[in-house]
Amino acid sequence: MADEREFDVVLWGATGFTGRLAAEQLLRRVGADGDVRWALGGRNRDKLERVRDEISRETGVDGSALPLVLGDSDDEASMDELARRASVICTTVGPYAKYGSGLVSACARAG
Repeated sequence: MADEREFDVVLWGATGFTGRLAAEQLLRRVGADGDVRWALGGRNRDKLERVRDEISRETGVDGSALPLVLGDSDDEASMDELARRASVICTTVGPYAKYGSGLVSACARAG
């Protein structure tokens, strides 16, 4: 078996428009404490907490158990840590040419 990561999926950029929609669908479909271990990720804890509360209220699914992962797309060490924690990182942070290269590199280094 491959190395065990903390999360199956981290939704990176969960506070943006597209990220929030993806977070809502994930919560609706897999819940917060089921077989899929997933987390909301972004730069700002307050915004992530707000999104978690809002999608819980809107879906009627308790998302309070959803972990929050903080990081900065401009910080290589931060992206490396993010990549080591998750099997899959779904990013909605754009523009991708500006903010995506560091994350892609970190994922490649983390395997």
